[in-house]
Amino acid sequence: MVSKKKIKLICIIFGIILIGLGIFFNAISSDIGRDEVGFNLEPGNYDINKFSPNLIPNIKEAKEVNIQLYGSFYSTSNTSILFLNNSEYQKYLDGENISNITAFLEIDGTYYPSDNLLKFEKILSIQKSSLTAILVRNNESSTINGYYSIIYSIVSPFYYYGLILMIIGCLISLSVASYYFIEWKRYLMVGIEISSLVFLTRVAIFPILPGNLNFLSIFNLFDIEIYRDFEYYYCLWGEIFRDGNWIFSGAYPAYNYGPLFMLILGAFSLIPMPLWCMAIPLLISTIGTGYLVFKVSKKITNNDKYGIYAMLLYFINPFTLLYSSFGWLNPSLFVFFIILSFYLILENKFTWAIISLAISTMFKQFAIIFIPIFLILIIRMRKDSKLALKIKNFLLYSLCYIGIIFLISLPFLIVNYNIFIQKFILGGSAISFDYLTTLYLFPGAMVHFNTLFLIIGTPEIITNIIALLLQYYILLGLFLLGINLYFLLYSPKSSENLQGKEFFIISLFLSILTILSFHIFYPRGSFKYYLILLAPFISILFGATLKAEKKQDFHFKAIYLLPTIISWIIFFINRYIYFWIILVWIIYYFLILYNTSKETYCLPVMNYV
Repeated sequence: MVSKKKIKLICIIFGIILIGLGIFFNAISSDIGRDEVGFNLEPGNYDINKFSPNLIPNIKEAKEVNIQLYGSFYSTSNTSILFLNNSEYQKYLDGENISNITAFLEIDGTYYPSDNLLKFEKILSIQKSSLTAILVRNNESSTINGYYSIIYSIVSPFYYYGLILMIIGCLISLSVASYYFIEWKRYLMVGIEISSLVFLTRVAIFPILPGNLNFLSIFNLFDIEIYRDFEYYYCLWGEIFRDGNWIFSGAYPAYNYGPLFMLILGAFSLIPMPLWCMAIPLLISTIGTGYLVFKVSKKITNNDKYGIYAMLLYFINPFTLLYSSFGWLNPSLFVFFIILSFYLILENKFTWAIISLAISTMFKQFAIIFIPIFLILIIRMRKDSKLALKIKNFLLYSLCYIGIIFLISLPFLIVNYNIFIQKFILGGSAISFDYLTTLYLFPGAMVHFNTLFLIIGTPEIITNIIALLLQYYILLGLFLLGINLYFLLYSPKSSENLQGKEFFIISLFLSILTILSFHIFYPRGSFKYYLILLAPFISILFGATLKAEKKQDFHFKAIYLLPTIISWIIFFINRYIYFWIILVWIIYYFLILYNTSKETYCLPVMNYV
């Protein structure tokens, strides 16, 4: 007789086989591509981009071809885009006057006068080769310049057959695995299942090319900001990578991330599958971060139950669920290595922690804001008695961090140091005063601290002062300096054997303040999805009475949901309002820090209930 355990194992294996078959079928005769066209048009002229789906080998098996056109023109509002079929395109080739050419679709843009910007966005589905060309017509009295992007997907019936197999396989294997495993592993399977199903939902709509889900922005109150960077940029970069172009060669438009980000995504773009496969490392890193959240939480509390709650709160946080697993936005990879660095410090593997932080920096430059906290934490956890030894170790770990970054950067510096320095090292650092004193209201504009005052009509002298404080990093620098000085001068309150964990918990707490301060005061501005970095920290420190000693009697309270609830509010709230919530959140955490710094009987972290 076959045991229940063996039946469960067979079901898990069967589910994995279904996932494999689904991936195989999903890749049959389906494709997605992206092209970008820049232009300058004189008055009365037009620019045409020939687009022929017949040139794509898989078109014969496709049910339909979905097209998204997205454009930004610097002009007034009298410009249009026309979609031409084969017969009208032939008229154009034969020299027919543009006024006699009939487009099967013509769209006008949305004009933003304050920015002199005309934006186009259109999604359409065409059968076979009914679309032959796209034409931009300049009805202006002056020259216009801009660009437009064409994103297309070729959908084979096998795409969705394979997707159904993947979903069924995922449900079977992970649901059974949650019963097969026990204790924390069971809940990890639940988290993986949640993330995977959300990920596959995105795969399902990937070829349909939906917009930014703006239908949820009811009465301009909700603004969820799920940007489609994956389609607009990552897919294009993947195609450029597959063509053999070196990163930082100048061939990658708008690429300002670290080299490791494109190397990882580029490697996955080489897999013979639709380009959604480039998002697989983003899913893996999201799941990996959830696992590390459990490991860190368990280690600092000596309590599995606390770690399980922290992990589940991480997986249901909107920044994790919808910006990482669904949105496929870029922070996921560098966040994983930051949390890995903290875990390695907790395991007293200090050199590996610095290496992990350096790797994180080579995915996204924002990781550099953690280096002061890491160096102070490592020095304090080493408990070196002599000042000379502390300085020596501080310098050695700093050199290790710089050395790893230099080694990874070296090939790109050799090939094209100008572009590497411009894009990776200096990208986004130089911000103009005009940028900080101008209110940009078009979709996708970054929100910075001065935006809060510009939008309510604050007197110009005040907004100018704020702009200067932002432009020269004075506000951000003061906040980060204060946070790190506090940590450097912090006096432990617990017994000697618990001081290491106390310093570690304080470092997590100060990391939250660092992330929120950076989000508010970074001169270039921020998007909501930058808060993906916040999710693991507020999940680990959800406990209102977190102490370093073992707590066998831990019970979950409703108040512990507060950070997650605030995250959901930020996720939905209008983009010009949520900054105020973050400001209140920063003040709230500073008050906690101030009040608990007086305590002498327990770790001064989150002890406010």
